[in-house]
Amino acid sequence: MVTKKAPVEYMKIVANSTWPDKPDNITFDTQPEFSAEHLIIAHGFKSESHTVLTGDGYMITMHRIMRDLDKRYDRAVILYHGILGSSEDWLLLGEKRALPYLLSDGGYDVWLLNARGNKYSKIHTGTSSERLEFWDFSWHEMGIYDLPAAFKYISEITNKAELNFIGHSIGATALLVLLSTAPEYNKVLRSGILLAPLAFMYHAKGPIRLLANFYSTNGHSSLNFLGQTEFMNSGPFPEQIVKRYCKGDTKSCENPMLLLVNGGSHLFEPKLMEDVLAHTPGGTSAKTVIHYVQLATHDISEKGSKRCVATEKGLY
Repeated sequence: MVTKKAPVEYMKIVANSTWPDKPDNITFDTQPEFSAEHLIIAHGFKSESHTVLTGDGYMITMHRIMRDLDKRYDRAVILYHGILGSSEDWLLLGEKRALPYLLSDGGYDVWLLNARGNKYSKIHTGTSSERLEFWDFSWHEMGIYDLPAAFKYISEITNKAELNFIGHSIGATALLVLLSTAPEYNKVLRSGILLAPLAFMYHAKGPIRLLANFYSTNGHSSLNFLGQTEFMNSGPFPEQIVKRYCKGDTKSCENPMLLLVNGGSHLFEPKLMEDVLAHTPGGTSAKTVIHYVQLATHDISEKGSKRCVATEKGLY
């Protein structure tokens, strides 16, 4: 989805960051204790951490990447990570392949946005992440609150009237929510690129389909086992997976992530998978997952919407 004609070089940078052409001499060394800022600096770039307040009180952290602090950047781009992720995810391929670094070297002022509720965005002005009400949000609020706050802040800091946006997975969902509910934001975006966007989920496969079928049969209360607060936080879970599965057995190392994304094993580099597991998950709310499950139970395409009927189940 592109709202205006995007620069050719911008599209090339995004296209050339794809995985299959990885040079053999690139190695991965992203220690699990490294924060996004540590990774950026270790990869030879300058880093800034910015915090913006959303309209409903969440403090959202953004990481800014620049090769040269004194350089004038003519264009700004926002990268929004995928579900259960954080800004760290964009950086794991390293200096020569990670998309944020390629964009920075290509002349872009790069901003990595962190979703509310992940490891970098767990502060609220009126409550604590230890309380139930903190986690009362989904990708809907990420779209209607987080993105407008981030767009306004970045536009003011960079003095750019138009911004470029790249969203992966839930990052793409958030942008679709914003543009659907507030189409005037199309004027703010010069371009929008959605990578593996989560939008039409009715034909989704894997764990989300199993949960959707369970929900359709047993109702909203059947998802209570997912919890009401944080879903898969950034605690010892990933470390335990690495210790248990990543012991030289390529297939075993890939399995934990394959269970989550239902992808093909041929798409993963074993060493990179270790780094991904070491930095994942970044954290989100259980309600976010439940909202996707609900989306998977409804055909919201133009054809399917004509068949939708009211339901007594407590949606979202």
